[in-house]
Amino acid sequence: MDYLLKTEPTVYSFADLQREKVTIWDGVTNPQAVKALLAMRPGDKVFIYHSGGVSAVVGLAKVLTAGAGSASSTPSAFAYSANWFPT
Repeated sequence: MDYLLKTEPTVYSFADLQREKVTIWDGVTNPQAVKALLAMRPGDKVFIYHSGGVSAVVGLAKVLTAGAGSASSTPSAFAYSANWFPT
């Protein structure tokens, strides 16, 4: 399945993901976003969307691990890899 993850480039950009190779996507509090994160499975594709300024999909990544937590808590242990780079 494909997902869209929004990030503020001034907080964490796709360039940061490219440099780090793997990151944990945490701190999400929106209930709908938490539900989507909990549904993600290893191998799922993720479109990285920058909001503010650029406001566009800037790259692709893939889910490395399933999320942990529940819909009522902030999930943790989501790992994403920048194995696919923007074209």
